[in-house]
This record gives sequence, structure tokens and C-alpha cells, in this order.
Amino acid sequence: MSPGPRDPSVVFLAGQFGDELVDRSRAMSLLRCDDQALDRLIADGLPSLTHDGSPRFGYCDVMNAGLYHGSRFTVAAIAERYLVQFCRQDVRTWAAPRRWSLSVQVTCPQGCRADDRGRLPVPDTGCLLDPADSWAADGDGPAARWRLHVRSIGRPGSVTSPIVRDIYRGALDDLETHQVRYQYLPRALRRDAAAARSMGVGDCLSVAMSLHDACTEVGVPSRLRRGYLLGLMPIEHIWLDAQDDDGAFKPLDPVLAALAKRSAAAGEADEFFIGSTPATLVPWPGHHARPIFTAGCEHSGVRTSVTAEQELAAVA
Repeated sequence: MSPGPRDPSVVFLAGQFGDELVDRSRAMSLLRCDDQALDRLIADGLPSLTHDGSPRFGYCDVMNAGLYHGSRFTVAAIAERYLVQFCRQDVRTWAAPRRWSLSVQVTCPQGCRADDRGRLPVPDTGCLLDPADSWAADGDGPAARWRLHVRSIGRPGSVTSPIVRDIYRGALDDLETHQVRYQYLPRALRRDAAAARSMGVGDCLSVAMSLHDACTEVGVPSRLRRGYLLGLMPIEHIWLDAQDDDGAFKPLDPVLAALAKRSAAAGEADEFFIGSTPATLVPWPGHHARPIFTAGCEHSGVRTSVTAEQELAAVA
């Protein structure tokens, strides 16, 4: 399917905030379109920049065009559908135990040999990993690879605090009414929640930071969390844990709720993603801003590639 007219409320960033620039070939690959379709998107508002004498596009602009220009076959649209595919099943299965085989590759642009074996999630908030699992090294050299078998266990729950529920509901309403448009954001913008909100855009990090600010304002303890959403296209994800009336910290994830309702027509997502964690989300310990996997060096630009395959054998 060729790209259609873009949603006029999509905010294009034109390479600002340190966004990665991509050439025409990669833009067409991400959009799954041909030259003519890309030119139509440019005419319709997709910014085209000149870099070193050649046309370039902001990576986030291309991904956001892929989310909102009407085709279901762009990389961004496919990734969203697969991330919330589990929400097409009965809500009672969302937290059911699952087994996964993960493959992780960490590459330092300076050629350092990755020697940090990563940090396994630990059961600190009803965590979702079998602690008996362990890393197994698979090769060496500049690109280190590991394989990890995990047993993820979702956690059903609920939040009773009216204050926390109102904060969550307000964020979800903003996303559903596009007062805050869910978009791909460059690193500098996603870390500036106030700037992102002033532009009417947000992603999992900026929305979680806004939730944290709202909780702080009313005296509710909260903390940002980080983990991996597992599926055909695994992706790092950030959400907020807030303290409920019973003293327990419980997850608030309006971004996943909004995407589940949009891409999986899951009406139950409203209530599930305030207090519950799906078995497709594996939390990692430590500060949310620290990389989950490292190359064992201090160089910037380290790249991580993760693939996940669900093992269909029964889990105990």
C-alpha cells in the first residue's frame, strides 16, 4: 500500500534535537514505499534536508510518517501492532507465563570487545524473570553476542488511590484525544518532558516523566522503570511505578494502554495498564537512564540489537 496523506497533527522535527539523519534509501525501506510515494510525502510536509550535498530525513520524522500516513505496512506500523499483539487475546492471558529465547548483540563503534554480561532482572517488584536463567556467551570480538532464556511472569493488579487513578486517567485521555500525540522522539526531546508536552508530542519516556512530575506535585512517591517489551520486534520501554494507598508501588502505563486500544482494539487496556504488568514486559533493575546492555566501555554510540522468539513449550 502506498503512503497516503499524513495526519495534519503529526509534528515533524526536521532533524532537530539531535535526531539521526537517514538517506532516501533507508527512508524508503522504513516506509516500505517507492521513490514516487516518498516524493508525495515530501510534498505533503515530510521535511527533506540537505546534508553533505545529499537529501536527508530525520529518522523520527520518517517513523512518524510511517505511523500516521495510512499504510499498515511501514516498519513503525508493523512494530506497533506486534508490540501489543498479545492484547488481541483474552485479557486473562495477558499476564500468563511465557518463555522466551533472547539474542542480544552489543557493538561499540570504536571496536571495543563487549565484556559486560549485562544485568539480569531481579524480582524487586513482582518481577518477571526466572532467576535460575543465566547468560551464555556466544562469540567475541567487537560485536559481542549473548543468548538468554527467560521465563516471564505477568502481574495482575489494580490501583485504588483516587489521586493516582486521576493522574493516570488524565495522561491516557491526553493520548487518546491527541492533546499529546504519541510519536517517535529524538533523545534530547524525549528527555525534556516539558518541551515535548508544549509541542503536543510524547513517547514512553516523556510521558512517564510527566507522570512522575504530576505525582511529585501531589506528594505521591514514584519512580521511573525501564525494561524490554518482548515480541517479534523487541523494544526498550519506560513506564512509571507509583505508590498506591496500600504502600505498594504499582505500574502506570498510559502509553501501552493507548497503543493497545488503537492497534488491538483492547478496551480492557484502560484498567489493565494501571496496576498490572503483562508477561511480555521484562523489567530491568537500576536507574532508568542507564543502558540495559553495555559494551564494557565508556564510548558513546554503542548499539544494541535484540531479537526475541517465544518458546511454545508449556511453562510451569
